Amino acid sequence: MTLRNNSKFRSCRRLKTDIWARIFANKKRVKLRKILKPNKFRLRRFLLRKAHREKQRELRRNRKSFGYKKKYRRIKNLRRFGEKTNFGKNLIAKQKVVKFYGGLKEYQFKHYLMDAKKCKKNILTTTLNRIEKRIDIILTRSNLITSVFQARSQILHSKIVKNNKIVKKMSQSVNKQDIIQILSKRNLLKNIVSKKLWAYPDYAFVNWKTLKLGIHESPSLTKLNYPFSIKQRRILQFYKI
Repeated sequence: MTLRNNSKFRSCRRLKTDIWARIFANKKRVKLRKILKPNKFRLRRFLLRKAHREKQRELRRNRKSFGYKKKYRRIKNLRRFGEKTNFGKNLIAKQKVVKFYGGLKEYQFKHYLMDAKKCKKNILTTTLNRIEKRIDIILTRSNLITSVFQARSQILHSKIVKNNKIVKKMSQSVNKQDIIQILSKRNLLKNIVSKKLWAYPDYAFVNWKTLKLGIHESPSLTKLNYPFSIKQRRILQFYKI
């Protein structure tokens, strides 16, 4: 789990937001300030370029005072430190959503978007509703399992059953009449005690004694909690939809 926590911290550091909003709850040594701290190498490169630009301006002024009329190369206006392009902002908006759902692959997320494009409804809401129906994400929303990565490991070890059949695919969708059951009861008492990690959704039902769960209705974005703001326009602009 140390490698997993380090990779989570690295992704939060790059995007400059605490994506999961609960990774470092147990770690008191790690502070949120480290996420927002700027990178030393980028800051040094920015300062060197700024000093080089000022030197070239001084040389140009001195040569003009002596009467030289030689055309010198124009220096482009540098952006401020930390300011990103339009493409960079679109990429960060997409990566926040992908990382929140356990690092979905690019072709998976794009496939969800293209299928939602065929419908007449809102594209991003339909994609997120479809992702929320995945079995690994319903397990995490139920508070029986703390993270998506733990849910996927339980599926790989064939410890999760849907309608009395062992689940083998992590992307398997769940319908209204389906019933999911967790076979392994180890390491679940801690998760049941700490129910306050995520807000419990209204569209799902959980039986804590038998470890069975399911959904009453299709999930809606109004009933879900995200620790960051989802920018719909930038995500669609990244994929040119």
